[in-house]
Amino acid sequence: MRDSVVQKFWHKVEQRLRCRDGVMYFVGGTLCLDWSKGGIGLNLDGKGFVFGTSPLIKNDRVYQPQHILTLVRECYLETKGQTDYFKRVVGA
Repeated sequence: MRDSVVQKFWHKVEQRLRCRDGVMYFVGGTLCLDWSKGGIGLNLDGKGFVFGTSPLIKNDRVYQPQHILTLVRECYLETKGQTDYFKRVVGA
């Protein structure tokens, strides 16, 4: 049961990142995806957190799958470019 919930959660996040759909914004190096009663913050180092109440995961830390991390980094580069912070965190 838990695996299907986690897969559903990451699928929803992946769709938002791929389509650049919905409210998405950076707070420093954290990409925030908002949904109706909360959202998720995704960091460039692969860590993240859920805030508010997600229908799938509530107020918890998360570790991004590699394909999600890749999309987050692409969004960062498109939005902010290759900053010193990006180079330091990613090692680029």
